[in-house]
Amino acid sequence: MINSLRSQRNPYIIGRPIDQQLFFGRENLFSFIQDSIQHNQNIICLYGQRRIGKSSVIRNIPHGLNSSNECVFVAFNLQSYSQESLSTILAVLAQEIVSNLLLDNKNIKLPEITELELDLGIFSHEFLPQVYQLLENKNLVLLLDEFDALMNSHDSELLEQVYNYLSALINVSKKLFLISLIEQRSVNNHRISKLFKDVPKKEIGLLDEDSTRKLIVNPAKNSLEYEEDAIKTIFELSLGHPYFTQAICFTIFGRAREEDKWTVSSEDVKLIINKAIELAEAGLTWFWDGFSILER
Repeated sequence: MINSLRSQRNPYIIGRPIDQQLFFGRENLFSFIQDSIQHNQNIICLYGQRRIGKSSVIRNIPHGLNSSNECVFVAFNLQSYSQESLSTILAVLAQEIVSNLLLDNKNIKLPEITELELDLGIFSHEFLPQVYQLLENKNLVLLLDEFDALMNSHDSELLEQVYNYLSALINVSKKLFLISLIEQRSVNNHRISKLFKDVPKKEIGLLDEDSTRKLIVNPAKNSLEYEEDAIKTIFELSLGHPYFTQAICFTIFGRAREEDKWTVSSEDVKLIINKAIELAEAGLTWFWDGFSILER
């Protein structure tokens, strides 16, 4: 038994999106999304700090909605396309839709970049109708991660072009929904504020104490035993920030494996603080950079 515990892989995850089995909390966020869709709010904006878990939220939205059987979801990260044209973005988005939804290429014609450069309407009037037909009565929900990255484009109007084009598609079909995810510091940017002026917004914030407890205990429930004071100390240190909670617990598990000591006390938590800070250093930099001078 001891050998099997000491050889066990560290179950805590730092810096990668979390799958459903290890994803905890966010019930209020999912309720907001579900209510928005049910009330035909076709555009939603979610925002949060760096490393707050936006990518994990995107991955788990299909599992967190009770009405998910009425929708299909396609995640599309715009960070890599801030220097591309609208026609290129639409062409790649079309590929992502077909690939993610496992649509048969034989039954749908993908628009080419060169075609879209001549006529952007091909995406809305030729490609999407084919998609809707194959989806039958289901809604298409586009999860647009790093939407604010488009502000970094050499084309000063790309952000507005993408938003205006995609939002106009809703006038063609009410079965399309857009969920845009942006960084918290972008919320008050004048360009973002203008685009999302009348759009429902929801912060992806810190986890509550109960969700943080699950994030601490559940991944290692078959090996680590956390004393109540240890859980309390971790929560006081991380304040429910999932990235820092994971970093602390990752370090705790590593020490437990080295020491072959599988009960975690508050003192054990305090002993790993410096190492956990070192492990989470990259995230701390992003966290710090996200504050204004006054907030620092």
